[in-house]
Amino acid sequence: METRKNRNGRNNGAGIILAACLAMCMLSCVKPKIVRRNVEITFTSVMTNEEQDSINWTSGNKLRNEFELNGNNPIRCALTVVADESVVFSQYINEHWQTIDTLRYSVFPGATPAFRITDFNQDGNEDFMCWTHTNVHGNEWEQIFLNNSATGELQKLHTTPDEENVWCAPQYNAKTKIISCTEVSGAYRISSEYTYKLDGFTAVPVNKEVQDNTQIDIYTGEGAEIRKYNGKNGKWKVIKTETEEITEQE
Repeated sequence: METRKNRNGRNNGAGIILAACLAMCMLSCVKPKIVRRNVEITFTSVMTNEEQDSINWTSGNKLRNEFELNGNNPIRCALTVVADESVVFSQYINEHWQTIDTLRYSVFPGATPAFRITDFNQDGNEDFMCWTHTNVHGNEWEQIFLNNSATGELQKLHTTPDEENVWCAPQYNAKTKIISCTEVSGAYRISSEYTYKLDGFTAVPVNKEVQDNTQIDIYTGEGAEIRKYNGKNGKWKVIKTETEEITEQE
């Protein structure tokens, strides 16, 4: 007959093994600590004429790139080339791929667009940014998709309607929650500086100053117009307009 001592020993041994198995399972399920990163998914020429660049993301024979945005609630995303200068941006939601946006880009000689993974609003969750196009003055126009860890979905950061949800060289100050943008131009074009206040996942227009040089007289240098705006109800409202003389041309 088995003694109580033997039975207790056997039970204790089984308990130890079960506890070890549970500990190993828990350790295997623990996610590694999230490390902030700034990864750039680069464009590569697939045409003979480099000034007519495109993208070469090869996974087998597919022009597609899948990646994950790290954070409190990781987001699985994909970029798929569907035509020249057109890329579908999608997210894996409820076990299905859903299109978030169709990103249209243009290639400028010597400069190709880029998709970036970075923590733009500095909340510890990786966001997605797309540098879509540039010009001879070096402006970088971007679109921003913020990682909403509460919902596990990306939210496009909207501008006012006239800026068409495109940000020009956006810089974010986490202390003031201000997004600052600068668009530069030559003497006979339009340049601007503007700021938005980031309220959660909504950008609220604050101030904007535009220098419009399109009506300058090339002989007198007169005709430059400066317009100042304040944000009101999600749009820009002109508060002051003045003219000045351009004394130095770019």
